Amino acid sequence: MATRSTITVVNPDDTVSQIYCHFDGYPAHNGVLLKEFYNTLELAQELVSLGDLSVLAERIHPEGDHTFEAPEDGTCVFYGRDRGESDTEPSHYPNFEMYRLSGDSQEYNYILRNDGKWYVRSGRDFVELDDLLETSVDTTV
Repeated sequence: MATRSTITVVNPDDTVSQIYCHFDGYPAHNGVLLKEFYNTLELAQELVSLGDLSVLAERIHPEGDHTFEAPEDGTCVFYGRDRGESDTEPSHYPNFEMYRLSGDSQEYNYILRNDGKWYVRSGRDFVELDDLLETSVDTTV
């Protein structure tokens, strides 16, 4: 069973880009990976630019053999790049308000805001990911 999430970036021009991630959206997995490996705007934008994910991992690009059916350990698995699916591109919104009104919502929703911090929403309100991870008992990947 999957724990779905979204990964969203607020760009410097205040536009918003968002992708879907199918597997392990829990903060102890996706939250930790986003904080540790996608902790700059450039890395987050590169991740989101490749579209919807099956699985988030430490690396965006494979170092060796990598397919959807046989993914390389530690490498993200994208629906478009790795399985050849169409209509997996990121969703784009002209501003945060339009994203808030019409963006995708899953069990966990991660967003890198203009302040350079990751936030997560499960339910109604966004909280700083760092704060949530500090209060979690187990944050290992």
